[in-house]
Amino acid sequence: MKQQILKQLLLSRGEFISGNDLANITGVSRVAVWKHMETLKQEGYNIISVKGKGYQLQQIENIIIPEIVAEYLQTENIGRKILTLPQVDSTNNRLKAMLQERSLPTGTVLIAAAQNSGRGRRGRSWVSPPGGLWFSVLLRPPLDLPRTALLSLVFAVACTRALQHYTETTCQIKWPNDLLIGGKKAGGILLELEGEIGAANYLIVGIGINVNLDLDSIPVEIRDYATSMQVAEHKNFELNHILATVLNQMESYYERFLVSGITDIMQEFCSLCYHLGQEVRVDLGSRILAGVNIGIDEQGSLLIDTGEQICKISTGDVSVVSREEL
Repeated sequence: MKQQILKQLLLSRGEFISGNDLANITGVSRVAVWKHMETLKQEGYNIISVKGKGYQLQQIENIIIPEIVAEYLQTENIGRKILTLPQVDSTNNRLKAMLQERSLPTGTVLIAAAQNSGRGRRGRSWVSPPGGLWFSVLLRPPLDLPRTALLSLVFAVACTRALQHYTETTCQIKWPNDLLIGGKKAGGILLELEGEIGAANYLIVGIGINVNLDLDSIPVEIRDYATSMQVAEHKNFELNHILATVLNQMESYYERFLVSGITDIMQEFCSLCYHLGQEVRVDLGSRILAGVNIGIDEQGSLLIDTGEQICKISTGDVSVVSREEL
């Protein structure tokens, strides 16, 4: 019932809707409507009430309503079950905990309005305030572990293609799975496997995309290399529609990978790769490797020409060498 009331508030598109109308639409009493409103406010939804006018939901573009997402979905599995929470430590962590308690169908999506312990690659924290898309997708890929790992690159292409529907600014990928807008990071992907030797029991695909984050929401210390769709395009976006577009692209590329393999998708990845053909540095943890990024092989490894040899890199942080450093 609470979700039905929230949906009606969202469908009002920022206009007031009376408690009486909400009661008639949802089939509950006005007292019940009021109680649900109080619960929604406690969960962080920005709802104002004015005597004689009713209730108004503000910042509507940042509210995820599964029923509205479903109207835009073209998938068979991914996103057909969407769970929403106001705030979690991390959607990946919470989805894993849920799987310990109950069975969930393949394609289940868990999305939160905010994360207080969002995680990126190599254990880094990820700033996840309201206004972004912070979600995890449950999959059970019929693949061995090496091919399952390639899904990181597959979904990077899928997400980039989705973002291109909304931005005039160039969208690219920084290997292996950073989503860039205008050369700055606007999102990322984190795969977490649970399985036995040789195969995955399930895969959780964690995705974070900076959508309606204004400049003040991006920490000062990372503004030189981080951005959002809002900062790049100077406008806000409707999260339900963007989420559906991302999920549609994810399922399309996932099915394509399962049927046809990685070759064509890898060519597409290379066409979107921010640093292909450029002088780069790769931080391997124990040392720095410098050279020209000449491609990515079908195992997903970065190919670096150091001038002396071709090195295959399976993990590391890539940065482009500026002209001043050459």
